[in-house]
Amino acid sequence: MSAALHIEPIAIHNELHTVFGDEAPPLRTFQRWSKWFHDGREEVEDEERPGRPITEITSENIRQ
Repeated sequence: MSAALHIEPIAIHNELHTVFGDEAPPLRTFQRWSKWFHDGREEVEDEERPGRPITEITSENIRQ
C-alpha cells in the first residue's frame, strides 16, 4: 500500500524505527518490500525455493 501511496522506504523505516527502535526491520528490508509491491506483489512472504530446506541449529541438534 505504501508503494501505491508513493511513500519512500526510508520514511516508512524511520517511522517504524521511532516506534519499535532496534526491533524494526532494517532499511534494506523495506527497500526490498517496496520494490516487490511496486512490481505487483501483494505479500512480503518469501516465495518457495528449490532445494533442501534450511535447518535450525538448536542445543538438541548439537547433542545428536
